[in-house]
Amino acid sequence: MLCVTWNVRGMNDPFKIKEIKNFLYSHKVAVCALLETRVREQNANKVQGKLGKDWKWLNNYSHSARGRIWIGWRPAWVNVTLTHTQEQLMVCDIQDQSHKIKMVAVYGLHTIADRKSLWSGLLQCVQQQDPMIIIGDFNAVCHSNDRLHGTLITDAETEDFQQFLLQSNLIESRSTGSYYSWSNSSIGSDRVLSRIDKAYVNLVWLGMYAEVSVQYLPPGISDHSPLLFNLMTGRPQGGKPFKFMNVMAEQDEFLETVEKAWSSVNGRFKLQAVWLKLKAVKRELKQMKTQKIGLAHESEGFKAPTPGNAESG
Repeated sequence: MLCVTWNVRGMNDPFKIKEIKNFLYSHKVAVCALLETRVREQNANKVQGKLGKDWKWLNNYSHSARGRIWIGWRPAWVNVTLTHTQEQLMVCDIQDQSHKIKMVAVYGLHTIADRKSLWSGLLQCVQQQDPMIIIGDFNAVCHSNDRLHGTLITDAETEDFQQFLLQSNLIESRSTGSYYSWSNSSIGSDRVLSRIDKAYVNLVWLGMYAEVSVQYLPPGISDHSPLLFNLMTGRPQGGKPFKFMNVMAEQDEFLETVEKAWSSVNGRFKLQAVWLKLKAVKRELKQMKTQKIGLAHESEGFKAPTPGNAESG
């Protein structure tokens, strides 16, 4: 399942509509959130129809006359259910035969004061029962390195964003491609770049989709990068849960295996790095368990468990 969010900076130009349609079909996108469409409500159906008959659409015209957020999906591939709408966000459940996630599409307003309601609205949406991704154009920077050139980033610009992340316990998703997601389209010393399009995930998401990265693609007809993620790059779920047996710690290669797996993974963010390291350790120990315990009756090197050496989850 491929999903994308993209601030397209207007969709009233037939050329733009054609390019967006080509993008959605060439990337085999199942779900999209198009931001800042600038299409009036009375023209929305006409423009959406030009994107293809196999799409269904939801929007937030009830909260924004400018049609800030459109969510589209292909019913033949995936089911989408809208659960909440505000001026700066839309929340939906997305499900296909293999996956069920909660996605929050974000389009933040342009001033610090106007975004106050965005952070409070997002906090109301965050929950830890389902895998959740909050993705889109926040129109806000979070770190001092989120802007290149232009004015220096101040504490006032980042304070609300950082406070929201602390309260929500969300982590920025792994990403590939360009670091900066927007530019002012100037050249030379006048060119300003910033990372205002981002994706954040909860711990449940990390547990199920730790290998999924958000791709920052070339901006194309916009000055914003499309953010694309593919759930099929995650590990297939199901099967028996891994259980650690105390006897494994008695094997000669146990410490070496754990150390090698732990040092094999790095991450941009500390909590994310720890999570990925634990996943790597689990993978190697699972392989050790299969090799050692699976061959227990054939291998003289396997140390049998002592009485009372039970499994622990």
